[in-house]
Amino acid sequence: SDAVVRNFEIIGEAATKIPPEIKNRYSNIEWHRIVSIRNRIIHEYFGVDYSIIWKIIELNLDKLKSDIERILIEL
Repeated sequence: SDAVVRNFEIIGEAATKIPPEIKNRYSNIEWHRIVSIRNRIIHEYFGVDYSIIWKIIELNLDKLKSDIERILIEL
């Protein structure tokens, strides 16, 4: 489970490096939420709520993956 949380940190950190023009072009992706999740994980000194992480995985991860794959093809 720590590895899963670490991957969320990496995804969020990567989202901070995406140029604004790309974020604007793909505004259907909630970039601010991705970064926000990363920030909550990084600054959650007393533990991570794994039920929230699991809910994100169940509800959002497949769509985010397909959106990112599409962006990579288009760029």
